[in-house]
Amino acid sequence: MNHLQLRTVRQVAEELGLATVTIRTWMAQRKLKYVKLGRSVRIPDSEVRRIIDTGTVPCLERRR
Repeated sequence: MNHLQLRTVRQVAEELGLATVTIRTWMAQRKLKYVKLGRSVRIPDSEVRRIIDTGTVPCLERRR
């Protein structure tokens, strides 16, 4: 069974080292997927991983 992990806006902001307002702005701009549960908002762990993966810049090979 695939277990879905959901995080709060605060948890995501802390993990990424960003302000909560940045996370909420990304959500409003639809740059970040989220789940609404009544009045609560949660962000799937897979979406946090996607943000990290798409923002990762690979290193260059060193020439000699």
